[in-house]
Amino acid sequence: TAEISPWSALTSYVVGLLSKILVDLCREKIGEFLSESNKVLSYMLGWSIRIIQGLAMVAFWRGVFGLLSNNLGESVASLCLVLTSSSLILGVFKLSKCGIFPPLVLITDSHSQTFQNGLYFRSSPGEQGFLLLDCIFSNFIIKTVPVLAW
Repeated sequence: TAEISPWSALTSYVVGLLSKILVDLCREKIGEFLSESNKVLSYMLGWSIRIIQGLAMVAFWRGVFGLLSNNLGESVASLCLVLTSSSLILGVFKLSKCGIFPPLVLITDSHSQTFQNGLYFRSSPGEQGFLLLDCIFSNFIIKTVPVLAW
């Protein structure tokens, strides 16, 4: 089996997490700007954001799985612990559907969805401090736990 080094896993996780947080912080502002601009610019920037999000997700997942494998191992007990705890967290936050949707469902995006708020508490750019906390919570907890359940 191919092993991922702990530093590589940590770097992938941090780069993916920070990229996702930065995109979430800027998403609605960019959408507002592009709604009044050239259609070609809007289209190109929309695709650029989707590519950045895709690369961030790959790095994020690689980091999570690498950190889990390096720190908890792959024993039955550790796998059951991770699955049980992540399932409980998904249940508490009423996100149990998130445990099966991404790996099993084909998601099609429209251009308008690229710039919509995808945060747990749906905070807006006007709430600067709360928006940052919502971005961190949504990406660090809410979007990490389904990866643990998979």
